[in-house]
Amino acid sequence: MPQRQIVTLVGFLSVIPLAAQPTTAVLRSRPFPSPQEIANLESHVFENPEDLDARMELLQLYLDAAPASPGVDSSRRFVRLQHILYVVEHHPEAARSASKAAYVYRAAGPYANSADHEAVRDQWLAAVENHPKNDAVTRNAVKFLEREDQDDAEQVLKRALNADPGNRELAANLGFLYAKEILGSDLVAHATEELEQSSNAIVLAAAGTALPNLAVRKGGAGVADQKIFDFARELSARARQLAPDDADIQGPMPLIKYFAVGQQGTGR
Repeated sequence: MPQRQIVTLVGFLSVIPLAAQPTTAVLRSRPFPSPQEIANLESHVFENPEDLDARMELLQLYLDAAPASPGVDSSRRFVRLQHILYVVEHHPEAARSASKAAYVYRAAGPYANSADHEAVRDQWLAAVENHPKNDAVTRNAVKFLEREDQDDAEQVLKRALNADPGNRELAANLGFLYAKEILGSDLVAHATEELEQSSNAIVLAAAGTALPNLAVRKGGAGVADQKIFDFARELSARARQLAPDDADIQGPMPLIKYFAVGQQGTGR
């Protein structure tokens, strides 16, 4: 099986939505695999469906070779979709299942197709239902959903947190999601109201930590709205009042350890 070595030339902040990310330039140490090599890899996956490494290698090849127009290669798009659906159904706990190589855009992006996106979205929601106590599945589902289906991502986190109220990681990720919604365009009022009504110190502390950091990354310290920083301080103060003995919440960067790693899933 051919192995590829890729050197990334340009990196982009993981907090930028996928649909808005520029294409990353790459250098290859060897020519791109020939159609026959790709066909051989496809045959290998067909004969060894549980070879996740080979299947993800194929998905990365498909992404690297994506046509400029989504409708140019509908047959390749369909084959790619089947691989993604298989991965989500059989390995929803694997971080690679929620990687960029396994993402299907709704309207703008490589192989974008609304019906395909909905199919994968539904598969992730089914995975969450089938693995209700698996945090890895929940995290991966949210990683997929938060890109273009933030309301679904929020509901998944809420249900998981209701089932496991003491789960600090889930609560922190919910706070992080609210922060992203506030800095977006469609769910600002909703997320603000949710945080104003919340009494979950973890959610509040995570949102209070994430808001200023995301705001600075998105627009720079001199561009970010001062109201964002004021609201973040308010959230952090409420969190500290609610949990005066919690070392994580009382620390300088509350709970960032719970969501910093999870937001790097936009890569491969």
